[in-house]
Amino acid sequence: MSLDTNFNVSPYYDDYDEDKKFHRVLFKPAVALQARELTQLQTILQNQVERFGNNIYKEGTIIEGCSISLDSNFDFVKISDLQTDGQPVAPSTYLNLYAKGTVSNVTAQIVAYADGLVSQDPNLTTLYIDYLTTGLSSAKTFTATETIEVHSNTSFNSNSLYNNTTLTIAGSEITNSASAVGKGYAVKVSEGIIYSKGHFLKVSSNTVIASKYSNKPDNVSIGFDVAETLISSDNDTSLLDNASGYNNENAPGADRLKLDPFLVAIPTNDAKANSNFLSVIDFQNGLPISKKLTTQYNVIND
Repeated sequence: MSLDTNFNVSPYYDDYDEDKKFHRVLFKPAVALQARELTQLQTILQNQVERFGNNIYKEGTIIEGCSISLDSNFDFVKISDLQTDGQPVAPSTYLNLYAKGTVSNVTAQIVAYADGLVSQDPNLTTLYIDYLTTGLSSAKTFTATETIEVHSNTSFNSNSLYNNTTLTIAGSEITNSASAVGKGYAVKVSEGIIYSKGHFLKVSSNTVIASKYSNKPDNVSIGFDVAETLISSDNDTSLLDNASGYNNENAPGADRLKLDPFLVAIPTNDAKANSNFLSVIDFQNGLPISKKLTTQYNVIND
């Protein structure tokens, strides 16, 4: 599977045409160097790597590392659309922060989230959490209707309250109050290397939710997708010219193509229909019925 990004656009103009069968860019003295020549040089070499790699490895296979762990007790709380101060909730900003129930006194860390709305019940904005301590009367979880304070650290005092953020667990706003607090199912991957889109890509540890509100995922397949992003020195100042030993703001450098692999969960039927998707784990009736946690070979395997 090749890259999706089109480089034959401004300002790159990579108009490499493999039908012309060019395999080297031969630079000459006294001839101006073109930016596209440097870009095409990479394209020519990458095509060779990709063709070799595709013959050896299946798309999306693990090369090294990428240990997979399963969490069948991935605790969640569904929250209202607005903070108690009337501002819209912003779950991405709460990630890795800490929560404390104002009634239960239970504490937890926010480790993942899913967007949603009360009007889309049962798919509300959802915070996934790791409980840290029990609360009053040995309570182990948040209650379905209490408010929770979001803190920047585990001191849980007024000084650690994150931007005065207090959220309401949405049990009183949905049909089934008990479903506001419960357990989902998550799949986690550690750092490693996979082969995808003709490249050997570094995977950072990340988590995908296999089942949002049940710890029994059914007809779900887990595999890798890759985000393609163009990064310039406007986005990353380390790309500025550092010839003088520091990043020169008046000398922008070349852009970069970032390939960032991450776990995704899709219906098993979609996974089977997509020849470019390799399922690492398939779930049925809450059980992992198929695993491909070692390197999967392609033609060479035949």
